[in-house]
Amino acid sequence: MSTKNLIFLSLIAGFILLGINALVESKPQPKSERIYNAIKPYIPYRLDKTLTGYAIISTKTQAKEKPPASQLWKRLDQLEQIWGEQHLKIENNVLIVLDDHNQTIATIPIKAMTERQWLISFFGLSAQ
Repeated sequence: MSTKNLIFLSLIAGFILLGINALVESKPQPKSERIYNAIKPYIPYRLDKTLTGYAIISTKTQAKEKPPASQLWKRLDQLEQIWGEQHLKIENNVLIVLDDHNQTIATIPIKAMTERQWLISFFGLSAQ
């Protein structure tokens, strides 16, 4: 193999590795599907498809945030985590969803220990 071929192949390998790394970095954190789907209606953030990609919209303030596509899912996770720290509480084996005035708006039973661990790790909740 000539030097030109080696340089060409190493460039291709480098671009492939960079692409794979970008895909891995932009993936959202894994979620407990049952619990996440149960609290999703209460989370005040939605994705909105725009002409240039996606925007994160706060349903309370209608504020739009347009992070780069590579950071979209990470930013949505961050916003959901901040919301969850303030509006979710675990008591016994029940997840309590609170409104802005700390009034209970929903209770969701936690059926598995993995769901409880996900809530504690993803939202930073303390178990009581």
